[in-house]
Amino acid sequence: MNSIGDAIIKDIRFQTRRGVSSINGERFKPTSKAWRNKREKIAEATSTNDAYSKNRSNLTLTGQLLDSLRKAVNGKSVKIFFAGVHMPYKQKYLEYFMRKKSKRRINLGRTVEGFQTSAGGISYVNTGKTGTYTVGKAITNNKLAEYVEKGGRPFFGIRAKMIDQLKSIVIRYIRRKL
Repeated sequence: MNSIGDAIIKDIRFQTRRGVSSINGERFKPTSKAWRNKREKIAEATSTNDAYSKNRSNLTLTGQLLDSLRKAVNGKSVKIFFAGVHMPYKQKYLEYFMRKKSKRRINLGRTVEGFQTSAGGISYVNTGKTGTYTVGKAITNNKLAEYVEKGGRPFFGIRAKMIDQLKSIVIRYIRRKL
């Protein structure tokens, strides 16, 4: 039963990190452009998983959720569950940003007749902040998995091909016991 539990966990992690649902075999829906940019900023300040990719929707930014998968063997059954708490991400403060000055009409006084238009331009604004801040709150991994599934990325399940592999594991152990 331990071997079956380990095989299931390994398959769920592998398929999810590929960006494919274990339940229906379809690719996860793509992330929004805003979330991809946010992921890139988070990756600058937080250690990421080896399978991390900014553009790929694979639920593996830090790997906390998939690494929390655990098994519990009780007689002839195996329970797969999420353990622990998903800690918030870190992101660097924006130290400066560029601001585009809009063109405007200004009165240059009596020496020049009428109004003059300024060319506008770009100014750099220093925010005065350094270091990192937390993004989000601590949440249980079980609750996070529910939110991910509701968000259109079902990943926690056993695919049909995996069931055939599990049957071969069971048959192998039955033959060894006889």
